Amino acid sequence: MELNKRLIYTPLLFILLFVGGLFIMEGTTADQTFYFEQFHVYLEVVGSFCILLVSFLLFADQDKLDFNTTGIIVGLLFMGILDTFHGLSHPGESFVFLHNMAVLTGSLGFFSFIVFNCKFSGFVLRKRGLILFTAVAVLTGTLSLVLIEYMPTMLVGGEFTSLAIVMNVISGILFISAGVYFFILNRTSPDKIKYLFIITTLLQGAGSITFGYSELWCSTWWSWHVLRFLGNTLLIIFIFISAEERRRIVARQNLEIKDINTKLNNYTYTISHDLKEPIRSIRTFSEFILEDYEEQFDETGKDYFNRIIIASNKMAAMIDDLLILSRIGKNDVKFEKTNLNEIVEDVIESLEMSIHESNSDIACETLPTVFCQISWMKLVFSNFITNSIKYRDHEKKRNQIVISSRDQRDIYEIFIQDNGIGLEEDQFDKIFGLFRRAYSKNDKDGSGAGLAIIKDIIDQHNGTVFVKESEPGKGTTFCFTLPKGVIKNE
Repeated sequence: MELNKRLIYTPLLFILLFVGGLFIMEGTTADQTFYFEQFHVYLEVVGSFCILLVSFLLFADQDKLDFNTTGIIVGLLFMGILDTFHGLSHPGESFVFLHNMAVLTGSLGFFSFIVFNCKFSGFVLRKRGLILFTAVAVLTGTLSLVLIEYMPTMLVGGEFTSLAIVMNVISGILFISAGVYFFILNRTSPDKIKYLFIITTLLQGAGSITFGYSELWCSTWWSWHVLRFLGNTLLIIFIFISAEERRRIVARQNLEIKDINTKLNNYTYTISHDLKEPIRSIRTFSEFILEDYEEQFDETGKDYFNRIIIASNKMAAMIDDLLILSRIGKNDVKFEKTNLNEIVEDVIESLEMSIHESNSDIACETLPTVFCQISWMKLVFSNFITNSIKYRDHEKKRNQIVISSRDQRDIYEIFIQDNGIGLEEDQFDKIFGLFRRAYSKNDKDGSGAGLAIIKDIIDQHNGTVFVKESEPGKGTTFCFTLPKGVIKNE
């Protein structure tokens, strides 16, 4: 993936201008301390913000990267917070100590990812851990300012002590080691983006070593800040470009999955359509044999043929349901603004005979107007009503079905309530599976795909469907949701 040149040239130009201005000020200004302190505060605060931003971005995406970032997140968190305290404090022991601690904790974090990748590759930092480490870093920075008299000697006459030098040199070595290790891990990878990460660690390492052998406010002291600022900038670029690369990969995978699903739907439709003819032949010829040669068979033989006919009818119904499922989710679906009461009226009219024969009473309250695919939504209500009729309680004189709705904030809830045989709670989720039914002594004939079809249709409408409540012998209440806005078919 090609890098946007502006992402590299912009920080480089800033660095060059900044360094040039510093050298000019150092050569022309009698008292540079005031100006240097102002520049230092600005540079450290901006750099700390960059570091903390990268830390939180890594925390948000740590499970999506192909290397463990736990140590890096913690190291950057400490480095960013302690650098903020360092930038806002006045030159002195705490000033240098905070800087050295920031660099040391950051380098330990970068170096620790070697251990984490080797031994703890599955370890992920959680929100509670992030809060804990943040609190520890803030406490460390606060104590460094409050207990200044207890700080080790870091600065003598504008020069760094041996302790300060050792801390910075060790930090530089750890940074460079992490960069080399990451280079070894990715030396065969064509992904050039990861080399930004390597450059960052090398810049941080070189800057730490340079800092250790410099003097306060001198050119080499500033060069360390410049190197580290450039490293932080490149690290942000690395994070954002990595996120964009992952987004493109996911988008490409989604397109591939969508293409595969389309092919599978077409394949299912073709196979289901082709299966209908042999099933029809089995059923028809079985009926012919049973009708024309009935006298030649005993009761057992007739029973066998009747079973073949029943099984053929059931198989034909399953194939019809597969054909319906294969057409759900097509890209050319048109969603229209429709009043659900009109759809329910059409469904009741088409099921008039079944409703009458089953002694069913259907009461439909005022339903909302929604965006939907009309023929699919008719199928939803048809399957719900048919399901309630099929699983009615024959001991009750009338089969009561009530269709109602409730207006929520962003959705409409549609309820279908009956006084049928009811369900056991452990069947609530199972019944929405393809060709799955609630197994009981009252189980009925049918393919068992009705609720699966309903679920697929509601999914296509960006809604959900579930059993609201049910109790054996008392009935069941189903609920499905529909969004209030326009439904986009992606």
